[in-house]
Amino acid sequence: MSDAEKKDRSTKRIPVGAIKLQFAGELILPRSPGVEFGGLFRRYESLFEALANMERTERLVAYRMLNGLMLTSYAKKAKEVEEKKKLFDLKNSVFLSLVNAPAIRRKLTLKYLASKNFRVLKFCDECTKKNTEAKLEQRQWKFCKKCQVDKNFYNVLSINLPFKDGQLSLFLSNDLIPKVQALIVPKLPKSKLEDAEEQAQYLKFQYNVRNLDAFALDSVMEMHKKVMAAKLG
Repeated sequence: MSDAEKKDRSTKRIPVGAIKLQFAGELILPRSPGVEFGGLFRRYESLFEALANMERTERLVAYRMLNGLMLTSYAKKAKEVEEKKKLFDLKNSVFLSLVNAPAIRRKLTLKYLASKNFRVLKFCDECTKKNTEAKLEQRQWKFCKKCQVDKNFYNVLSINLPFKDGQLSLFLSNDLIPKVQALIVPKLPKSKLEDAEEQAQYLKFQYNVRNLDAFALDSVMEMHKKVMAAKLG
């Protein structure tokens, strides 16, 4: 076994921002970050090869969804509030551009995912008094039926695009669902959020918030411009 192969086996992931994207017309391909990451890089390369072989409209939809996942990966790890909001806004624009296009929506599977978690919007006076006297941290505060609780706060709308040997899933937070046109939530198929994953999957590999920041942010932003400018029809 060569030194490069040994290093590749001992490396669990490609460093943040190591993979650049290259654009050839409407096709998008990843550029290898170096021979030392050969095996790991092949996982990303094979995904893009699979997308390149799709029919044009489906490929462009897949590119948008993958870009949304890349933006999510960076957004969830952003330390600055403004940067986090900017990235999530771009990701949400991707989601809405797909689900609000009737011809594209028919290619997607929509599902409402319910979270087991909820958010207390306002504690009642009695609970506020008890929790304060107990000197509990606010994240540990207990509540009762008199408190204002939003049980749907962490629910999401999911879109899924299946393709040969894989699929892509992208989420939209519950507060933005009203921006989806002509959507009747009660009629949507429902499932548990904890049983779903916002990710791309191809063969045995998964691409999600944990590893999609391997793509350089400047390439992700350039990809966003290109895929959003491309006409899907």
